Amino acid sequence: MGENIKAVLFDLDHTLVDTNPEYKLKVLNNALSSFGKSATLEETQYFWLNHDRERIIEEKGILMKDFWNKFYEFDDVVKRGKSTYAYPDAVSLLGKISGKYSLGIITNAPLNVAIEEVKCIGFDFDVVLSANDIPKPNPHYLIKACEELNVSPVEAIYFGDDLTDMIAAKNANIKGVLVDRGFKETNGYSPKIFSLIEAIDLIV
Repeated sequence: MGENIKAVLFDLDHTLVDTNPEYKLKVLNNALSSFGKSATLEETQYFWLNHDRERIIEEKGILMKDFWNKFYEFDDVVKRGKSTYAYPDAVSLLGKISGKYSLGIITNAPLNVAIEEVKCIGFDFDVVLSANDIPKPNPHYLIKACEELNVSPVEAIYFGDDLTDMIAAKNANIKGVLVDRGFKETNGYSPKIFSLIEAIDLIV
């Protein structure tokens, strides 16, 4: 099925890697404690998973500018990287395709965070791009990744865990495959897989 694929592209968080829940809970509550507030486990999960995360903070009566200043005091990039782990199915897939295809990551995470998190995967990527300034679903950085890898968008495939990833892929004319980790609504999107082990049949 993937006879024309030359580049395999990925989102990062919740696609290839995740961060230990203990770290997420600690960082968020350390930041909130500066304002005399705290977060439940459910609120913490929502905060780290969803694009409208700021709703959790605003509902506690905290100004977002003040919150983010405190948050980044506790969210140490190196510590987050050390608290991040690669999904086993991601490692398995990369072991099969590394060296055979160009590999890239396009994430909405800041580049310094992405660089630290990628270390736990144990594989080299030809390009790692942060879309933090022009976030997905804008296709800008997916197109840029193809340009840097010297491939046409139709020669690439993009795996991500969020519908915004799929919209970005579609707008870049790249085949998008949703990786359903069970965290988010997928609204019947297709093609969808539940493990990156399934991805091999879409690539080779």
